[in-house]
Amino acid sequence: MYEERKRGKFVILLFSYYRFAVILTSLDSCNKCQKNFSNLNLQKLCPIFFLTFFHRQNYVYAGQENIPKGVAKSEAHLYEKKGPTWKCLDGSTTIPYEAINDDYCDCVDGSDEPGTSACPNGKFFCTNSGHIPSYIPSNRVNDGVCEPECCDGSDEYDGKIECPNICEEVGAEYRRLAEELAKTRAKGAQIKSEYIKYGIKSKQNLESDLERLKTLLESAKIKVAEREAALKKVQEKEEAESKTKDHMRIQKCQEKIRTLREREESLHEQVDTLLSILKDMKKDHNQNYHDMAVKTAIKGYDEFVEEYEREMEENTELDQEDEIEIETLDHMHIQKCQEKIKTLREREEKLREQVDTLLSILKDMKKDHNQNYHDMAVKTAIKGYDEFVEEYEREMEENTEPDQEDEIGYEEVKEAAPRAPEIDISLPSYSERILSAILDVYNDILETFGLSEYVIRKAEQQYSRPSAGGKSKDLVAAFDAYDKAEEERKNIENDINEINRKLEKDYGTQREFAKLDSECFSHDAKDYTYTICMFDKATQKSNKDHVTTHLGYFEKWIGAESKEDHKYYTAQSYTRGTRCWNGPDRSVKLYLECGIENKILSVTEPEKCEYILKMITPAVCPLIEKLSHEEL
Repeated sequence: MYEERKRGKFVILLFSYYRFAVILTSLDSCNKCQKNFSNLNLQKLCPIFFLTFFHRQNYVYAGQENIPKGVAKSEAHLYEKKGPTWKCLDGSTTIPYEAINDDYCDCVDGSDEPGTSACPNGKFFCTNSGHIPSYIPSNRVNDGVCEPECCDGSDEYDGKIECPNICEEVGAEYRRLAEELAKTRAKGAQIKSEYIKYGIKSKQNLESDLERLKTLLESAKIKVAEREAALKKVQEKEEAESKTKDHMRIQKCQEKIRTLREREESLHEQVDTLLSILKDMKKDHNQNYHDMAVKTAIKGYDEFVEEYEREMEENTELDQEDEIEIETLDHMHIQKCQEKIKTLREREEKLREQVDTLLSILKDMKKDHNQNYHDMAVKTAIKGYDEFVEEYEREMEENTEPDQEDEIGYEEVKEAAPRAPEIDISLPSYSERILSAILDVYNDILETFGLSEYVIRKAEQQYSRPSAGGKSKDLVAAFDAYDKAEEERKNIENDINEINRKLEKDYGTQREFAKLDSECFSHDAKDYTYTICMFDKATQKSNKDHVTTHLGYFEKWIGAESKEDHKYYTAQSYTRGTRCWNGPDRSVKLYLECGIENKILSVTEPEKCEYILKMITPAVCPLIEKLSHEEL
């Protein structure tokens, strides 16, 4: 394979030799050559000299006779001729030394063609005297384009295009910019040093405040415990007093229940009396008379009895339950007692309606019956009805006084409100629980006595906790003292949590970013104004309708994967912004560069709802002692 390629190269070489021999042996070329040599022998060698120079220019720099073209002086030893062959730099192949820069790629790594474009992975060295040397891909050599990285024009040596050597101008401009950058970095480094001092000092202050607050917190906890004990003591005292009052209320309630039971028994007797009158009339009346008034009364009686017997069965079950509970009534909540009173009142009202129904049946029969029939059963019923009405009206007159035994006025409701059930005040939100418990008890009492919704709302507003003007001044004072102590404890804990949050926040290796925490910087981008509040959030405000959109909240540093990398603190991400229409949540990537001020330079949106902000800040400038180690 190599022999075939060698023969091909030989043919090309002969063709090139012939072409250039023709050119160089032309009259003009030879005359130009021979003018420089007076010796005849030297004049004859002119064509050969030019051919030799052509071959040499493929791998020799002027002033560097033994260095192939495209090779840096620092790597010349790798191309030093030590025999007829040369090994590729990756060690993969050995080729004739003359195959270097022969415009044919022999080595896998492209190292044999540093000065030609034969190898796609080769590299060409530009000396760039007066500026900084550089490498370009060797496939750009002699491509007809002047590479900016080769300011000396050495990449286009075949003459297709003339690339001027502008390294002096480029170098001068580069050095000017480098000097400006150095000044910026130096000034930024000074400002950053102040940032670092601030960060260190602020951390010391925070740690000092933290120790002080921890001491205050212990004192606050002791104070809360003392206030809690005092509150419990007042509560126990008031509970003891309220138990006495509650006992009196229970006794009153029990008396009322007994009274209602007696009334119920009396009404039952009245119903039974009227039923007995109608029952006897139904059984003994003369059916041959066909008195329509009597028949109507009997029909009403039958319908009444059917409904009455069903109700009596239900009431019997309730009465059995009441008999069991009435024995333990003094251990029950007063609400339970009032529920019983309410039930008995409803039953009393129902019995009165039943008495009225039976009286109405007998009254209509008395008025409408046929007196010509002389039915003794009917007459007996009418007589029994008249006697019952006379006794009934007399009893009603005797009971005209208003029944106030179980009526509790507004003042008693107010008095009952503070007497809440046992409450666990060891939990943090004690005031809220007290308020809720008091309202629950208070609402139960109001509901029991049928007070209006207006009164309930008024009571909730005015008596959500014990009134300072009521009977529980000591309890109110104890609550206030406890609440105040608890509030002080919470405030101290909140301050401690805030300090810990700041101490845990990553402000950089030397806390250089602490100065910027929550500082906001804005950038007007025509339609919108973008604002970044460091370590907090990013927003977008329309310059037309002034609507603000959240772009994200601070998440983390993203300059590099590891904090050991100095680029780690050069970029931040802000996520969880307002969701885009048919898109993702908005987010921001903030890239930081060295500058002598804090300023947003640009805002772009390369992807939908994903924003990139570029900002300068002294916080990322390298410190002065590090500048000497960096390449300008």
